[in-house]
Amino acid sequence: MSMKDTNKSVVFVLGGLVSGGAERVASHLINYWYHQGIDVTLIIGHDQSEDFYSIPEDINRIVVSNGSPSSNKIIALLKNIPIVWNIRKALKKTEAQTVISFLTRANIYTILAAAGLKKSVIISERNDTTREEHPWPWPQLRRMLYNYADVVTANSRIALSGMKEYVHGDKLSIVPNPVYLPEKKAVPSSSKTIINVGRLVPQKAQHLLIEALALVEKSRRKEWMLNIYGVGEEEENLKRITKEKGLTDIVNFRGLVNDIERVYRGAGIFILSSKYEGTPNVLLEAMSYGLPCIISDSLAGALELIENDNNGLVFKSGDAKDLAEKLISLIENPEKRDQLGIQARKQVKNFSPENVMPVWENIINN
Repeated sequence: MSMKDTNKSVVFVLGGLVSGGAERVASHLINYWYHQGIDVTLIIGHDQSEDFYSIPEDINRIVVSNGSPSSNKIIALLKNIPIVWNIRKALKKTEAQTVISFLTRANIYTILAAAGLKKSVIISERNDTTREEHPWPWPQLRRMLYNYADVVTANSRIALSGMKEYVHGDKLSIVPNPVYLPEKKAVPSSSKTIINVGRLVPQKAQHLLIEALALVEKSRRKEWMLNIYGVGEEEENLKRITKEKGLTDIVNFRGLVNDIERVYRGAGIFILSSKYEGTPNVLLEAMSYGLPCIISDSLAGALELIENDNNGLVFKSGDAKDLAEKLISLIENPEKRDQLGIQARKQVKNFSPENVMPVWENIINN
């Protein structure tokens, strides 16, 4: 039975719709249910002008300020009290019985705000909870409060395993990221562009891409370029490394782009060098466009998707030399790029909205 059949409504609690994999998934869900005729309310930390992802303008949006940051830990903690209180007031205004939140802070806010309101609270972690780093007191609050949610979802087995110590097993549920299979895919054998898509932060380890590319002889990487899409605190450091390696002519920092589909279609190789991830949305998207993907062996969630030398390549985490060798194997073999991309595209068919949305609806209806 679908949500539409039961005439249900749903509330989303999000920090924002900024550029990010979790936010992209949330926007997919919001748009899907809206177009199914579901009444969607969004409680969010900013107004529509700051959205990176598009959702219908007439969705009921209640803005709850995230507050200004503070270097004092006690003051920073106290500033969360009015946020929780305002979310609670917003929840009281809606008749929706189902509340869904994404990411750790929003999850904790939602559990506290919904206490005693007799609403079903479904929270979602989107990263590797065994390795993801949060400042005090968020890890402690997660352990204390997550079991008070009705359902705790994640998009990878590794994320669920990290929460088994403090969440009852019958509350844990894996829900894959939905990904749309585009009709027009990439032709990897005809492109000489390597891409990486993600925030420029230490977790993503984009420096390895630059260091690996520097290890590829000029004769082998002739006419190839690396385009890095994203923004973040590591940008200046990555540009410095690029300059030191003498690669400013072939490494480009493209910032944020709205037309990411064009980027995937024009690429020849996708590399995910992160230290840890849940199930990376960008990886699913790259695979859906038929791109050969190279990933780190420390990404447990991604390894649920990629089988080395079958539908992608896997390199040793933190090892620029091994990454360079994997990269060379694709640069020198356009047929292999196409073949890995074909297999990658087949793999992600299981993640179509037609397969994933019934999982969400089953959770909500039960």
